[in-house]
Amino acid sequence: MGEDLYELPKGWVWVTLDSISLKITDGEHIRPKVTNDGIFFLSAKDVRDNGVVFDNTLFISEDDAKKFRQRCDPEAGDILVVSRGATVGRSCIVNIKKIFCLLGSVILIKIFKQISNNFISYLLKSLTIQEELISISGATAQQAIYLRDIKKVVIPLPPLPEQHCIVAKIEELFTQLDAGVELLKKVKAKLKRYRQAVLKAAVEGNLTKEWREANQGELEPGSVLLERILKQRREKWEAEQLAKMKAQGKIPKDDSWKLKYKEPVAPDTSDLPELPHGWCWVNYDQIGEWFGGGTPRTTVSEYWEGGTIPWVSSKDMKSFKISRSEDTITQLGLANSTANLILVKHLLHTCEFETQALNLGIKLQGL
Repeated sequence: MGEDLYELPKGWVWVTLDSISLKITDGEHIRPKVTNDGIFFLSAKDVRDNGVVFDNTLFISEDDAKKFRQRCDPEAGDILVVSRGATVGRSCIVNIKKIFCLLGSVILIKIFKQISNNFISYLLKSLTIQEELISISGATAQQAIYLRDIKKVVIPLPPLPEQHCIVAKIEELFTQLDAGVELLKKVKAKLKRYRQAVLKAAVEGNLTKEWREANQGELEPGSVLLERILKQRREKWEAEQLAKMKAQGKIPKDDSWKLKYKEPVAPDTSDLPELPHGWCWVNYDQIGEWFGGGTPRTTVSEYWEGGTIPWVSSKDMKSFKISRSEDTITQLGLANSTANLILVKHLLHTCEFETQALNLGIKLQGL
């Protein structure tokens, strides 16, 4: 970053973290024996953007803690930076007065009291410094920020009064942003309720009440449409059965084979509300063909790696229309599993069965 330094406002200077810090060190690199109680022992997972958490923290003995804190003694107001793992570069101010120790995956920075630790903390969270921290952590899978490197990180430093002014302005704007986020959540909840109200009005016929009255006498009743769908359903079954028999070299002598056809059971409407004129109650079995999904074996990489076939699961069911999925499978995975190809305009329905989610597809007939 040193070669890319930009011109600073009057009164500002470029400094290294080491030059404004009383101490920059890290936690214990050899994990000590864990105890049932004692002194908190924090690692990278306990460092959050808004402070440290003690929800699932380990404990170590007071003797070990006393020895570790001779070199690394975090306290309220200090800055912590994650030096390893998935959250490398994450930082926060210690926001609680508790005695605890750190694992080596966390760096401790003690800023001189003549400098605002809140300002430095916000600065470390800025995009520019975050990119610098990620850069010095390396491009390998085992990213790590070393003490020698973080000490050399260059940051802009304004006069102390301006540091306090910047912190106050940041916190004012963040408060406004938080209020905006809460407002958006409330609006989103209202939109969800409104959407449900619209769908309720649609399925009850209220959305098209005036349209039905304007086209009275010109509309085909739903019962007639259902009869046509059921007829097509039976004709499709008979055609498939004839094709199977012909493929086996069997020619039916009469139509007795047609008696094997099972008509879908009509719904019991005794307890259902009255529908608008021309509507009728149906169940899914009457108007479509249902089939379940399937999962190729996850232990066989050839079924998944390089796949181009979208594999939709319950986690993808977040909108009214699905155009992509998080996972894909290969043709080999499709051929060696119970997964089914779902065509365009088919419907998907997620059913929770015990602990597994099953996506069911329905192909509408005659619609």
